[in-house]
Amino acid sequence: MTRMKRVIIGAMIAAGSVAQAERIAYEGFESSAYGDKASGIYKRNHSLRHAANVDVRGGAIVGFGVNNWHGNTELFKSSLKDGGLTSGSFGIENSGRAELTGPGGPLGVRMVGRRVNAVSDVRTLYMSGMLRTSALDTTASSYLDGCAMGFADSELGQEYNSGKFHGLLFGFDGNGKGADLVVWGGGKRKVVASNVSADVTYHVVVEIVFNPSGDESVKVWLNPTAATGPADCEAEITGEYADNLSDFSFATLYVRSAGTGIMTFDELMLATEYSDVMPKPPSFLLGFLRPVLFEEFRMQSECKGERG
Repeated sequence: MTRMKRVIIGAMIAAGSVAQAERIAYEGFESSAYGDKASGIYKRNHSLRHAANVDVRGGAIVGFGVNNWHGNTELFKSSLKDGGLTSGSFGIENSGRAELTGPGGPLGVRMVGRRVNAVSDVRTLYMSGMLRTSALDTTASSYLDGCAMGFADSELGQEYNSGKFHGLLFGFDGNGKGADLVVWGGGKRKVVASNVSADVTYHVVVEIVFNPSGDESVKVWLNPTAATGPADCEAEITGEYADNLSDFSFATLYVRSAGTGIMTFDELMLATEYSDVMPKPPSFLLGFLRPVLFEEFRMQSECKGERG
């Protein structure tokens, strides 16, 4: 029997394999004027940490049990807003987003995190999310200067330093003249797209395959569509992580900035299958495909019956 990598997700140490597709966690930041905690809807224009948004779960929210968002955002304005981010046809049904605003003062790190439930054992993880910023932080340093989202090993850890935590984030990081879209963690800063733009939504999908006897491998897709296949990735990283990706316990929204830009986050997911984090074909196309697929299945069945 093949030995599996030990991967921490929530409170469980994973050491086996998943028999079927499973969405581990999903947060779409759904909001309304009054909120509805039992239906997973936040109160609009309040922060994730506000009393009005404590114990929001259920509805579309998946995988966060009895845990709430916690963090260090006192120097940042944070708020739930109406209207979700979209990329092509992806995210179009979501009616909310989370925003963090830079303090316009000394450069500092602020973040919020929410613990993921314990889940089934895994060999491969997929995570995805959508983000944009009204102003890019161009500072270049050994830290992540900008904003990012993903899954890390604590709600208030050391995500500013890629070698100090064992999860993985993706987002914008200054390069001295502009900013790059990067994956960040496991001691690495890997560029997916150079010199990205402000006021543009980026949809990022990441695959992490855990190697039982060595380094993890990572693939990244940028702004995928329903036609994007598993081989159509923008970046593939192998042999560089030195077994450092092992803890994805907390959904994380991260900001390190001295500016006043508005950083927007949406559609944060963690899953075990590629199909669970990728855009689905529009509903009208599914309506067309169903009878076609049924007819193909019927003809194949008849052919098998004739041969039998």
